[in-house]
Amino acid sequence: MTTLCSHYPKEFNLEAFKAKISDKTAILNCESTLHSENPVIKQGSDLSQLSVCLHDSKVMCNRSTEGLCMQKYCTEHNYNLTVNLSSRRIWCYACDMDSVEISTFYQQDNDDCHTQEEFIKYREFVDKVILAIRESQGETEIANVE
Repeated sequence: MTTLCSHYPKEFNLEAFKAKISDKTAILNCESTLHSENPVIKQGSDLSQLSVCLHDSKVMCNRSTEGLCMQKYCTEHNYNLTVNLSSRRIWCYACDMDSVEISTFYQQDNDDCHTQEEFIKYREFVDKVILAIRESQGETEIANVE
């Protein structure tokens, strides 16, 4: 049996996350010290190249950039989940897959009741994150969370 990604923060600070993603200046700048320590490494230039850590709401360059700031930060702090505000994909560094893959992966093997409960908690977490992103981006049709 495969195991469900259980790396989501159990005590997610939704209000801090909403405050961060609502700050249009904050979400466009990498918070890593890597760029000041090594100016040759270019910072992500748009939302598609930046992600928000779902453990502490830090914004950093994601896997699509040469600096890999978020990946290094998450590894250093033992954090796993980030979200890209452009694609709205949640990435788990521990599982090395995104939330859609995790959901699909799980649904193929969901006979265990305990795992079913964990999956429901995981989906509720993902739904909160996606809903907060949609609201921060001014979407009015937010009834169907993917």
